[in-house]
Amino acid sequence: MSSLTSALELTRDKDWKSKYEITIYQMGWRLGGKTSTGRGPNDRIEEHGIHILQGWYDNTFELLKEVYAERREFNLAPECPFQEWEQGFDRNDSTFLTYQEDGKWLNWPMVFPRNPMTPGKGKLPIHYLIRKLAALGLEFIIGSPFQKVKGRETLSTKLLRKIFFRTIDPGYNPNAVSYNPKDELKTAYSMKARLKRTGTLLSFTWVILKGILKDVIDWKTFKADYSRINHLDFRVWLKKNGASEQLADSVLVRFAYTGTFANLGSGNLPGGAISAGVALQFFVQSIQYKGSFVWQFKAGTGETMISPVYEVLKHRGVNFKFFHKVEKIHYSQGTDIETITISKQVNLSVAEYVPCFKAKGFNAWPSEPLYDQINPEEVKKLKEKKINLESPWADWQPVETKDLQKGMDFDIVILGIPIGVLPQICPEIIEQKPDWKKMTSKVQTIPTQSVQFWLKPNLKELGMHLSQWGMGGKACQPNVVTYADSMYSWLDSTEVLKYENWPKDNKPGMIAYYTGSLKAELRPFSHHNFQHEENERLKKDFKTWLEQYMGYFWSDGCTNTNPNGLDLNLLLLPENASGSSDEKYNAQFFRANVSPTDHYTLSVPDSDQFRLKADQSGYKNLILTGDWINFGLNVGYIEGTIISGMQAAEVVKKG
Repeated sequence: MSSLTSALELTRDKDWKSKYEITIYQMGWRLGGKTSTGRGPNDRIEEHGIHILQGWYDNTFELLKEVYAERREFNLAPECPFQEWEQGFDRNDSTFLTYQEDGKWLNWPMVFPRNPMTPGKGKLPIHYLIRKLAALGLEFIIGSPFQKVKGRETLSTKLLRKIFFRTIDPGYNPNAVSYNPKDELKTAYSMKARLKRTGTLLSFTWVILKGILKDVIDWKTFKADYSRINHLDFRVWLKKNGASEQLADSVLVRFAYTGTFANLGSGNLPGGAISAGVALQFFVQSIQYKGSFVWQFKAGTGETMISPVYEVLKHRGVNFKFFHKVEKIHYSQGTDIETITISKQVNLSVAEYVPCFKAKGFNAWPSEPLYDQINPEEVKKLKEKKINLESPWADWQPVETKDLQKGMDFDIVILGIPIGVLPQICPEIIEQKPDWKKMTSKVQTIPTQSVQFWLKPNLKELGMHLSQWGMGGKACQPNVVTYADSMYSWLDSTEVLKYENWPKDNKPGMIAYYTGSLKAELRPFSHHNFQHEENERLKKDFKTWLEQYMGYFWSDGCTNTNPNGLDLNLLLLPENASGSSDEKYNAQFFRANVSPTDHYTLSVPDSDQFRLKADQSGYKNLILTGDWINFGLNVGYIEGTIISGMQAAEVVKKG
């Protein structure tokens, strides 16, 4: 996405063709990198993981506004259900903060007050920020604005909704859901729980403020410099400023680790590691959200974000070369990169590959190549050997390899390939340039895992009534980022159902997405079965996880023999309505993101200073972009990816 952003920035001017000729080389058959999606059976949407936008991603929303406006102006996607950018999103004002106490899981619901701002350019007015902070502070003390006690709303929560949350969901009916006594335990509304949460919040706020004044503020300039504490882990920094062990292990702190896939052990830090300055800045930025805290994709990330970008770039005149893989960026002793080795993965049977097909009006990305555009003899081999052209472990030889030469094939190169791949494609540069060697050794990445379930019952039939969890109305869709390892994140994505293609007699009632960090030892690329083995390991491990944890949320979706685990017979089999529980389970979507291109870029302590900026490759004509460069708030998120793409384009423009 960072490379696509660079291309958008460079082609914004109407006379851009007088300055540049732009070609994007893409391995495999689809764009988007970690935000790409595919379409599987029944045109079901298959993601790399859970993707959402937050209301403070101003550059991301500005990009989407521009792209959607241009696409509409030139009628580039007349059948698409989303003609305006807002049509592609559901606003989600809530999240669950789940935590364990005395061996039991409890829920701390958080509802974030809306404001009338639209994400994008411009600062959030101070009075909205004050109102928001006041509302959240009261919510920590009183509880959710949708909570009930013995089936009724309390006076305090009515007041909270009226004063601070009135814009959240005007159609919310507090009497629409019946009372279930079991849910008082889940939502933890007892006086003891409220006092404990209030104490946690006050302690957290005090430690943060004290630490900022002591370690972050540069008193000579009166500016905040978060880099001053990036050599420390966030928990270590909190303890350094007086945080107790209990606070350091609280769900508020854990949120910073699980939300950035930083929760697995790192060195001598068993609870994971994230740079203190990065974590702190992320908290500070996130409270400045506009509109809603979360903007959730209504369809696939690929259809909502990547397709419009592709359509606009194609219309502007950018060249795309699919099935082209970068093999080597060769070291040069001079000031410019001179040679890049590219391999062509397949021969086409058409003049130019068209990567999308129509699904519910979208230009949708398939989960496999569109084989009718590839040489038939090669297609036969690809299918026989079940080759995945996006996998580095694929047992497949390119049909052609060629060297691109400076002055003939390129003048300037924007390198938008993830850092995990650089040791394979830039080994000579890494060996010869100390800055590259430090960066690739210090900036760490981690594999992730993703599962998607299509279930026959809907959320209520599974036993999950949102009002009984401290939430209510369409503005609150279940999502959690702090649940049990290893799949600590899950999201209700049922909204995408209307853009899939299910028959009426075999249609899901609910769709759930899961993701989390993954421990995996990568095998040599000659071990061709590695991706399949990791996917199978994920299936096995996730089944064990389900047996232990999903009953907490879906009490009516459990078996008689196991009240904690999901009844796998409730899953949907795409082909037909019948089948064994194992067949249904295996038919869901499992993805172990072990490929170096798919790894999440971490922000571990003492690594920030080793990231190179867009113009610091050591070569005048090699520009860097991606969530692994030094773009400012160096954490792996789409906003930073887009900022890095903008910075790369700016370097090109300056010459």
